[in-house]
Amino acid sequence: MLALQRLAQLAVRAANPLQPASLPAAAAQGLLNVWTQPQCVAQLHGSASQRDDSEHGLQHQAHINRMLYRSKQRGFLELDLLIGMWAEKELPGMGPEMARDFDVVLDQENPDMFKWLTAQEEAPKELRRNRAFRALQAHVQSLTDKHHKVPRPAGEAPKQWVRGWTDTGTQLGAASGASGDDASSSSSGDGSQRM
Repeated sequence: MLALQRLAQLAVRAANPLQPASLPAAAAQGLLNVWTQPQCVAQLHGSASQRDDSEHGLQHQAHINRMLYRSKQRGFLELDLLIGMWAEKELPGMGPEMARDFDVVLDQENPDMFKWLTAQEEAPKELRRNRAFRALQAHVQSLTDKHHKVPRPAGEAPKQWVRGWTDTGTQLGAASGASGDDASSSSSGDGSQRM
């Protein structure tokens, strides 16, 4: 309201005092008169309960914005995408209890979180009870199911994938007495050894 009063004063001063008030000065004065009426002042400032509600709403929105940022900027590209997409869709309608649960999820370490969400490892018991984690995990699972199914002919049983080499360089299924160098040199056509 002080800004409107100041605007009206400046408009009146700008008008030439020898001529009738100019249109901008009259408009500013009329605007000031409207906004100084008691009902308009009450609407502008609101009651104490309305201010408390709006402050709480602003705090909640700021919290939602922080969680959205933390979801999209984790520093782990896969999680930025997985968690960020889910958070962008779910956070605007999320209640305070679910938001607290999601805060717990966001506090987890990235490598562990990725393994838990992609079902490479089982999540800790307290996290499995977390509603936000369960919803996020279901979202990730639906993406995995949707985008990573390998088509195969009808009636064909799935084949189990087996690695051909161990981490030490020995071939799987090689005789237990054979050394890793022998197994790798015998399987390579040029006689070079694997390192």
